[in-house]
Amino acid sequence: MKINSQFDWMPRHVTIQEAWTPDLWAYEAAIVLSNLPVFQTVNRNYEEMLQSEGDTVNVSIPGTFKAKRKSGDDITIQDTSASSVPVVLNQHLHVSFPIKDVDASKAFVDLVRIYLTPALTAISEGIAQIITGAGMQFLTNTVGSISGNTSIESVVIDANKKAMDLKIPTGARNMLIGSTTKAHLLNVQTFKDANKSGDNGITNRTGIVQDRYDFNFVPTTYVPGIENKYLKRATATTSAATDEGSAVLNFATDQSAVFLIGNYVAIPGQEGIFRVLAASTDGSSSSSSSSSSASASSSSSAAGYTVTLDRVVSPAVDLGTVVTVYDRAAVKLVDGYLANWGGIVATDGWDDNFPPTPGMPVRIGSYVYVIMEATKTDTGEYDLVFTEPLYAAISNNDVIYVLPGGQYNPMWVPQAVTFVSRPLLSVSDSGVRSAVAATEDISVRATISYDAIKQRRIVTIDLLCGIKVMRQQMGMILLDR
Repeated sequence: MKINSQFDWMPRHVTIQEAWTPDLWAYEAAIVLSNLPVFQTVNRNYEEMLQSEGDTVNVSIPGTFKAKRKSGDDITIQDTSASSVPVVLNQHLHVSFPIKDVDASKAFVDLVRIYLTPALTAISEGIAQIITGAGMQFLTNTVGSISGNTSIESVVIDANKKAMDLKIPTGARNMLIGSTTKAHLLNVQTFKDANKSGDNGITNRTGIVQDRYDFNFVPTTYVPGIENKYLKRATATTSAATDEGSAVLNFATDQSAVFLIGNYVAIPGQEGIFRVLAASTDGSSSSSSSSSSASASSSSSAAGYTVTLDRVVSPAVDLGTVVTVYDRAAVKLVDGYLANWGGIVATDGWDDNFPPTPGMPVRIGSYVYVIMEATKTDTGEYDLVFTEPLYAAISNNDVIYVLPGGQYNPMWVPQAVTFVSRPLLSVSDSGVRSAVAATEDISVRATISYDAIKQRRIVTIDLLCGIKVMRQQMGMILLDR
């Protein structure tokens, strides 16, 4: 069933027999999910073509042009062909729940309230986590500081400048903001007055603050990031100043137990985040690849210690600055995991006082992932599920680097990120009925079966999708403490 408009409506007051028509359940689900605020920030790609999990869809990217100066009689003909980017349909989200016979006579409006609404809330959360998690791929373009030394209004103004420098188009710059950043923004008068914007009530209805500093601010609970108090970290105090443009920090005593190669570092007064590139004592340097063991450390044997960061500081770092270094863990599976694996990743090396939690961004190899689920299996051991399947294969003992605490608020224009949805097969077998409903943006399937042993209906709401960053230069991350 194709829904032509997000404003289509079907009455919920139907007969008891009609209430168990899968079309109704699928219809309600498609309408709700297609109107998620976070969902509106990305490019949506939908076609009525049956697909299976793991299939690849090729999404076209329009070509770009440059103004040419005419020289002589001829003009320059530019290539109009669009490029194609593969998107893997590797996200199959579902919620299944039982409805006992005693509830089978309830009106459809009550079934929606009791069962379908909570189910759609869960799927909505999953979609929001998938979309916001993809924003970590813009980590190379950051503004702001997790040390919180700069006012949030100044950071937003800096973000506007960076967006202009990156030539990110205006008009649809969507900034997804978490609860902390939203609270900071609400202390700025411009945002306090958002309800006076004259936008015909859009801000009040959607919660999206439109056209402030050339951004649309979209509040969501699922922006990546964790407060510092929930993260294991160590500190060290610099023994000398570091000039602007230098990447070397100096410490008076051996800090080899603190500055492990590859770990993330936060420095007060500095924008962005840093990593430990190398460390040395008496000129003896040590460095390591990202696949070293979680227990590996920088070797040293004497007092006096220098740490080389992965980029230079700006402004200068003063003598006596307290530098924070964040923890690490490791992958725990002898055979490792293949690329595109979307299941559980076994890990160890965690401090149970600071366990991995949903929303925590971590780095494995060259890629940053966001934890979607974390389940403790033993002392210091946790099974993790990330918001996206693995971008590359990982091996046993590969290091999991924890990013600094704070919020990583992604900003992008719709053409930077594409959410692809395709319909699943509609089944009509003995005792099982399903239906697929789709808007122009997303397809949802509802399946209803009957469990004769336990005398209850089983309802499953599911969808197949994939997400892809299409234009790396059209997004950024605003850091906030």
